[in-house]
Amino acid sequence: MLVLLLVVVLAFRDPVGVALTVGAVAFSVLIVIGGMGWWGEKFTVASSTLPVILFASGSSYAVHVLGRYYLLRAEKSAAEAIVESLRIVGPPLAIAAGTTAVGFYSFVTTDVRPMRSFGIACGTGVLLCWITSLTLVPAVVALFPRKSHKEVQLDRMGDALVAMWHWAQRHRKLLFVGALALGALCVGPMLRVRVRMEPRAFFREGSEPWLAERFLDRHFGGATFAQIWLTGDFDDPSTLRELARYSDFARSLPGVSQVQSVLTPLTLATNGMDGLPVLPWTRAQASNVATFLEGQPGIRQLITPERHDVLLQIRMHGEGGAALAALERYAREDLRREPRPPTRDDVAERLAWQARAWGSDVSRDDLRKTTRALAAPGLDDEEWTRRRAAIVDEYFKSPEAPELSDAARAELSRLAVAAPGGSPALAAAFTAAAHDDGALAYKFLVTRLAEERRRLAVERAVPLLLAAAKLPTDGPDAPFIRAHVVTLADDLFVPIAPTERPTQPLSARIAGEPVLDRGFSRSVGDNQVRSLAVTIVAVLLLMLALFRSIRLALLSMWASLLTMALIFGVMGIFAIPIDLGTSLVAGIATGAGSDFAMHYLWYLRRQRADEVSRTVGPVMAVSIFLVSLGFWVLALGKSPVMHLFGTLAGLSMFLSAFLTCLLVPAVLNKVDP
Repeated sequence: MLVLLLVVVLAFRDPVGVALTVGAVAFSVLIVIGGMGWWGEKFTVASSTLPVILFASGSSYAVHVLGRYYLLRAEKSAAEAIVESLRIVGPPLAIAAGTTAVGFYSFVTTDVRPMRSFGIACGTGVLLCWITSLTLVPAVVALFPRKSHKEVQLDRMGDALVAMWHWAQRHRKLLFVGALALGALCVGPMLRVRVRMEPRAFFREGSEPWLAERFLDRHFGGATFAQIWLTGDFDDPSTLRELARYSDFARSLPGVSQVQSVLTPLTLATNGMDGLPVLPWTRAQASNVATFLEGQPGIRQLITPERHDVLLQIRMHGEGGAALAALERYAREDLRREPRPPTRDDVAERLAWQARAWGSDVSRDDLRKTTRALAAPGLDDEEWTRRRAAIVDEYFKSPEAPELSDAARAELSRLAVAAPGGSPALAAAFTAAAHDDGALAYKFLVTRLAEERRRLAVERAVPLLLAAAKLPTDGPDAPFIRAHVVTLADDLFVPIAPTERPTQPLSARIAGEPVLDRGFSRSVGDNQVRSLAVTIVAVLLLMLALFRSIRLALLSMWASLLTMALIFGVMGIFAIPIDLGTSLVAGIATGAGSDFAMHYLWYLRRQRADEVSRTVGPVMAVSIFLVSLGFWVLALGKSPVMHLFGTLAGLSMFLSAFLTCLLVPAVLNKVDP
């Protein structure tokens, strides 16, 4: 309002004229915002700019009426001057209000509800400002007649516009070719402009949300989360390992700092039972461990009680667009719908992802060679021979061992050490020595020996895998890395039985903030194209209705379309993305930006070019200054989105007017004498 008051005071030097201009817009703003309250509309980021936009664009109608009135008042009575003013400015103001309102109403085509509400409110406010300028302003002037003021004519500005008109006509070829070349040069950069919608863009550097997000990025790995919902049979060991495979891939992506899933509590529980942080290798074990975890806090956030649905929580730095695309591509192309037992190549692949997650660049082929070379200890291995002898001896001394004679115990010990994986002879010997208890004792001892052999193989494999993947072995993250490699090494030596098959296929769906941001970005981009197309067609039809000439209609829009190309060309050159604010600029620039040329062409049908430039030109200049400065006020706000919107919208209004002063005289004689 201060900017509006300043411009109108300098232009009119009449307190009643100033009060009328401000009051007409203030009345319209009051009606619109009051209507939003009655209708129950919320005050959003978009609608928060509504008062400023209406004061910027809606004040021009009263300025045109009063400007023409002051010009005619020097020769006519107050009543005659106001009637003549309305007769002259009525049609162009109607079209101007229509084009500006259409620019806002075009947002009705969007699928973002706050944008639709903003467009309806702004378009209605513009029409109210127009109606008020044709009713309230003439009524007050009729009641309180104003005199003409010499200062209103703004002679210096009029002389400058006349000089610019003649200069443009003398250099019409240069301006015409230059405008075409400039528009052509902007096509490439325009196509490079991308749409980006993210909540962080709304907060200025140093604000509380900005500081909070930076704190989370620095100390907790980021403030952006994506969730992957997987459906399958998570009592199946192969499905659990396919989940681990997806988790490792996610952890390897740039920008991903943390992956949280049910796998961590599962391995911790298995570690407590078995002494190794590994995944269950039988369906029964997986079911038992999951049942044990059901009452633990937080488990419900990771897996459902039926164990058919799990959630991967992925924390990211920044926007996470690239990581999201990779996760979706993996779910679409690489996720195994029918999980199978892991192979050594699978372990090498996951190890390579782990290496990438910790900053190591390791060839997957080299890791394949390492995993394929690893083997469980053989019967002649000294350490394995010592361990299995100790296990057999310890077992037969334990209370769980069956009652046997010394000779039978010695024979069974010899057979167990010679065939730790079990054999028909060992099974028969146990049965003969202890009958029914012998079968259970045989199964228990063979299982215990197999577990120890696997443990020894894992212990030997872990250092080799760490070295092959160039993973750190000391530092605060070393225990976590080692535990994860233990899980991978265990997969090399645990054969999953062929009968352990998943009962349902595995599927994945991705959600979270990056998905919402991307959807919002796509929506804003699509909406801008739709609203811009509606605006261009509607403005062209309105210009045709006014001029009854396709050439003049196109000429009135040329400057605004070139301005739009320049604005988006500059955005493409400097990699400025389209966001919620900048998506409004195109419609506003096309609708309101065409008004200046339309006014020029309308008055040129009644007066010579010099008279139009000297008398009407200053009034139009005051109007465009009001609109431009009104938008630039938004650039003083703290929100970067509104700052950029205000800057670009104000610049587009100013550029449209400036290009109109150059292109209309340069092209007019060639278009329509």
